[in-house]
Amino acid sequence: MNLNSLNYLSELLKNNNNLKKLILKNIYFKKDPKSMKILTEGLTKNNSIEYLDLSYNYISNHDIEFFDYLFEAIKVNKTIKSLDLSFTNFYKYKNKFYLLKEILISNSTLETLIISKNYLYEIDHIFIFIADIIRSNKHIKYLNLSDNGFSLQL
Repeated sequence: MNLNSLNYLSELLKNNNNLKKLILKNIYFKKDPKSMKILTEGLTKNNSIEYLDLSYNYISNHDIEFFDYLFEAIKVNKTIKSLDLSFTNFYKYKNKFYLLKEILISNSTLETLIISKNYLYEIDHIFIFIADIIRSNKHIKYLNLSDNGFSLQL
């Protein structure tokens, strides 16, 4: 998706009150660091999207701002109930997980969070952070952590 297309989509999101689901799976945000900023400008002003799927957008090191912009939009947007961040290379940005945790603790609309296939086992004390989120956010009803490389040692 090029920047012109994203600008158009962002404007559409700002002015549309009917769209409930937005699926942007595997569209390669990584090609331009400005892309997520443009998209989130639309998400912050949208008041109808309930389901946002950004899965399979493998985020590379040079596009770390992806998560900053996205989490700021989630903090501001009060309609998103479901967020899919599967296979976004999240494990490489451990400090962004802490940011997500803080946002989720204060978010009252998100009910579903899917962060599967992100190798979360590489984040120290991951289950303590997940427990903090679940304990602090009474609105999350579904949390998908599958395929993250966890193993139980007995």
